Amino acid sequence: MLILVLVLLPLATASLILGVRWLRPGFTHHWLLAALSSLFIWILAWSIRPTSPLNLPLADWQPSIFLPASPVLLLDSKSWPFIIALTTLILAVIVTDVARPVTSRSSSYWYDLIAYLLLTAFSMLATLSGNLLTTLLSWTLLAGLELILRLSKIQESLHNRSVVLALSLRFASIGCVVYAGMIANAADLPLSFTTIAPQISAILLLAAGINLGVLPTHKPVPQDDPKSTGLLVLLRLAPCAPALVLLSRAGMAGAPADLDGFFLLLTGITLICGGLAWAGISAPQNGISYWVICLAALALASAVVGQSTASLAWGVATLFAGGVFCLSTSRLRGLSVILFLGLVSISALPFSPTWEGAGLYALPFKPVLVIFIIGQGLFLAGTLRHVLRLPSALIGAERWLAVLYSSGLLLLLISHYTVAWFSLADTGGVGQDQMDWISTGISMVAVGLAAVAMPLFSSRPRTKPGFLNTLKTFLEMDWLYRLLANLFRSIEHMVIMINMILEGRAGILWTLLGLALLISLFVSLGPGG
Repeated sequence: MLILVLVLLPLATASLILGVRWLRPGFTHHWLLAALSSLFIWILAWSIRPTSPLNLPLADWQPSIFLPASPVLLLDSKSWPFIIALTTLILAVIVTDVARPVTSRSSSYWYDLIAYLLLTAFSMLATLSGNLLTTLLSWTLLAGLELILRLSKIQESLHNRSVVLALSLRFASIGCVVYAGMIANAADLPLSFTTIAPQISAILLLAAGINLGVLPTHKPVPQDDPKSTGLLVLLRLAPCAPALVLLSRAGMAGAPADLDGFFLLLTGITLICGGLAWAGISAPQNGISYWVICLAALALASAVVGQSTASLAWGVATLFAGGVFCLSTSRLRGLSVILFLGLVSISALPFSPTWEGAGLYALPFKPVLVIFIIGQGLFLAGTLRHVLRLPSALIGAERWLAVLYSSGLLLLLISHYTVAWFSLADTGGVGQDQMDWISTGISMVAVGLAAVAMPLFSSRPRTKPGFLNTLKTFLEMDWLYRLLANLFRSIEHMVIMINMILEGRAGILWTLLGLALLISLFVSLGPGG
């Protein structure tokens, strides 16, 4: 029952803030309500750490001949780390908002707080999905919420089209989930996530890859973002949790042998593209989508090769470390140390939170994984560049603001290291999923590549070779998508022209002429022709 309370409490708090706003428009303590609620949710999430999988049926839909499954929530060693990440992320966002006076004192800040709580609640619901039906319903609700929040923050029609394109990718991933459910139902396979059949694992990997923006390779959409840093971070990171936990679950079965090379090649190209883009942006807040793409690509590749624990490590790091870097918008004493610890947390070095992520390179080593070593090195080089380039904005003069701000960032780091320690304890320590010192050594090659590639991304113009931008543009595949768009536009114009001709006065004559030519063609190709 506590699992349900975990999801319902942020919804109740959002309703409370909205009610207070309507009844008492002059009320100014919305931040305190959201902060206390988030703190309680965070404590509750830590207290329900499961020792064995916990299933909570939400309903019993009948008849079973039409509905072979009912909505179920599942809390286990796969979903619990993401629940901790989501609850820690919203608490850190609300705490660090205090150090942004322009945001926290805005007249519409209450709206941002409601968006924080709704995003967290819907993301937790989708993360706790226990079967394909629950995933289908929760992903649809989350996509609808994202659409509403994005459209409410933008005005230009061009940006509206980008939002619609992003929504279409969301529904494409939902369509893959539906297809996986149809295959499982036809083959009498289990719909639950406690065990995932190999027959549907590839489709689920594809669904998660599309949802995260890794497959197909493309620029992240939409390109516009909310002005509020907190809403930007949660809107980009929180909806990733359901797809990332699905990757970890599908990684228990991996991808079929005849498809793993295809998955790895496309994912590797995306990783290199995202690494180049991440290293070239001016500030982490401007490239959250590239951050997600890089770490999600590593999580997807780990799931493809059957390394479920490695996929879990990379997926959890997406939220924890992403929050640290993307919330670091103000300069204060000790921030470089916090960012350096954040860099260590995604390095896959021994005893770091992503150490198990080195299982991606476990033996037998696939040659295509060389692409991931290069991409991981580019990503780490870009992250090191952001560590060395501190934010230019100064924090407020009050000392308590600096304390709250740094405590929010430290909360993400401490929670990340603690969750990683629990994960090692659950898996019996290093050695799970064939992770050994050989795979760790291979992963450390990426750290060396990051140190070598760092000068290429220096802030000095003379160290920025033009071929990097050219390579990134090529790998983003926008040229291919523009070519396909022009092709479809030409076909559309041709159809319109033919339609206009047939609708004219001579339309009947042209139709008869075409029919006569078609009949003569069939006669000439016949046996006696």
